[in-house]
Amino acid sequence: MKNTVKRIGFAVLMTVIALSTLYLAGCKDDDGGGVDTALNGTWFDSGNNMEVKFNNGSFEATGQAKGTYTASGGNFTSTVTHLNGTLFGAGSKWYTKAELQSYGADTYFAPLTGTYTVSGNTLTMTFNSGMFNGQTFNFTKN
Repeated sequence: MKNTVKRIGFAVLMTVIALSTLYLAGCKDDDGGGVDTALNGTWFDSGNNMEVKFNNGSFEATGQAKGTYTASGGNFTSTVTHLNGTLFGAGSKWYTKAELQSYGADTYFAPLTGTYTVSGNTLTMTFNSGMFNGQTFNFTKN
């Protein structure tokens, strides 16, 4: 059980980082819809050995979690829509919040908010809600 919780936490962290990375990659909101297209691409956090891919408001964190995000003006909000069942001892496929209800996964699907800055190929994000409240993460664009 402890390993399952740890894996789920890591999956959520990857998702949050992925979402945050999108926001931090740039500050332009080219499409006017709250998605900073400069975040599109792949970001890596070597400290957590996590890769996150962002594409026009959608993200995937290394096969662990995926969801949606908005980013504009240095602020972001991300929401996990699916988690990989292997994190919970379920089958290796994408599961929704409703499908993981019996595993107590609600916390991982709560929206995450925070701030971001981008300097060159470095993304720095700080969370101000959810399971990563008060934590800062650094990513490098691949």
